[in-house]
Amino acid sequence: MENLELKELIDSYDVIFFDVFDTLVERVVANPIDIFKFVEKIYNKNSGIKSEFAHKRRNAEKIARRKKQYAEIDLYEIYAEIDLDNKAKEELFRLECQAERDFCYKKAEMFDAYTYAVNSGKNIYVVSDMYLPQGAIAEILYKNGYKNFKKIFVSGEYHITKRSGELFDLILKDEKLDRNSVLHIGNDKIADFQSPSRRGIKSYLYLDRCSRILPY
Repeated sequence: MENLELKELIDSYDVIFFDVFDTLVERVVANPIDIFKFVEKIYNKNSGIKSEFAHKRRNAEKIARRKKQYAEIDLYEIYAEIDLDNKAKEELFRLECQAERDFCYKKAEMFDAYTYAVNSGKNIYVVSDMYLPQGAIAEILYKNGYKNFKKIFVSGEYHITKRSGELFDLILKDEKLDRNSVLHIGNDKIADFQSPSRRGIKSYLYLDRCSRILPY
């Protein structure tokens, strides 16, 4: 592990929180909508139906976010607003989760940091502001070799976010953690650095200089 600063920080804390997207893994697409377009292409080919899924999926998310009063929604709430029959939505839901898994790849530097934390006997939690189900995120992590975490906390399932700080509050309370024993690692200046820092959680802002984008 080349990042000595991060290694020393990990050594100093008993509990490590890791962000997921753009920290442990990255989507190798230029924009999330590219995943919707890919899913539409596969679904239309398999079903022979012109579903217009990418357009409907984007609109459904906008509608779901307007309707709900909480900070984050989940994928089930998004799909409830898609203008397609239930059978189509079930298959598209499956294809979207599968595509997210297939288009996500581990980030080598963070994989080394994660492995170091595991080998050092740290208690690891995965924390993400995301609408994907916990199970889908677990599949992404397992596919990329991330194991031995205690629990995944996803904002969509709790309807609160890291960005607001409420998700951090919930984890500390539910897991009975001392905030002084926690190090949080992530890439977002607000959600992964400012927000936990305001709650007395030591935060490491991961700045990646080696991102890659692959065509689908």
